[in-house]
Amino acid sequence: MYKKVIASISLTAFLMGGTVFAQTAGTSTITASKATAASKEAAMSARIVCVGSAVAVREAALSSGVSSLQQAISGAYSARGVSLQGAYKATTSKDLSVGVKSAWSSFNTTTKTARASWKTTQASSWSTYKSAALACKAPAGVSDSVHAVNEVTGQ
Repeated sequence: MYKKVIASISLTAFLMGGTVFAQTAGTSTITASKATAASKEAAMSARIVCVGSAVAVREAALSSGVSSLQQAISGAYSARGVSLQGAYKATTSKDLSVGVKSAWSSFNTTTKTARASWKTTQASSWSTYKSAALACKAPAGVSDSVHAVNEVTGQ
């Protein structure tokens, strides 16, 4: 009988020890899983911040470029107005024709140059952004590149 009691106590102790071990192992697995999830969240957060910085640089360059475009276009209209006023002071239709052609030619050249400069700035800004965003190693859903089609074209 004594052997049976010791065997029962030993078996009970073994089972309880196993249960305690299983609970401890389960807790450490859950803790490790939470730590991994937190680590992944921190990495994603860093990638989002990285892409955000790239977007800020892109937007600053685009803002500056579109401002230059607007100033150049506005200046072209002002210059054309002044040139046309001078052309219409002519006393002959031949002089008027030369003045009008000159005013419009200068206007077209200035606006064409402004649009080309804008397109270069735009392409460069987006290219730089894409390179920087790739370096961030963020998933595609973090980027706003799909909205690039809404960009001002510079007509």
